[in-house]
Amino acid sequence: MDAYFWHKVAAISGLAALGLGTYGSHGFKPQNAAYKQVWHTASLYHLVHTAALLCAPITKHPNIFGGLLTAGIVAFSGTCYTVAFLEDRSYSTLAPFGGFAFIADTHCKSFIQTFSSRAPGMFLYPAISDDWLPT
Repeated sequence: MDAYFWHKVAAISGLAALGLGTYGSHGFKPQNAAYKQVWHTASLYHLVHTAALLCAPITKHPNIFGGLLTAGIVAFSGTCYTVAFLEDRSYSTLAPFGGFAFIADTHCKSFIQTFSSRAPGMFLYPAISDDWLPT
């Protein structure tokens, strides 16, 4: 699979994040105001992790990185959107799995190695090494 496939996924996800965020800010009127905050949290995590998805092609393992981020966006943000829209917390069972996908992706070895042969000369700094990691 082409590593730049994840740019296409990020573009679609970004479009969805902006649309859902706009709806949440201007059109979403829940009966319980607490669900407005749930929607806000979903759109914030959706947008931030979509921006991170743009880095997938320059990681060591772009498919693992992109797959975990996409799974996290769908499971966490999608669940939060559903809970807020339906105003029913019984649909929140997938949210912890989405959060776990975000955490796994953040700590994934592919996230640490941001320099590869796919993006030569893209950054001014030398490649990040594992020397700074605690043992």
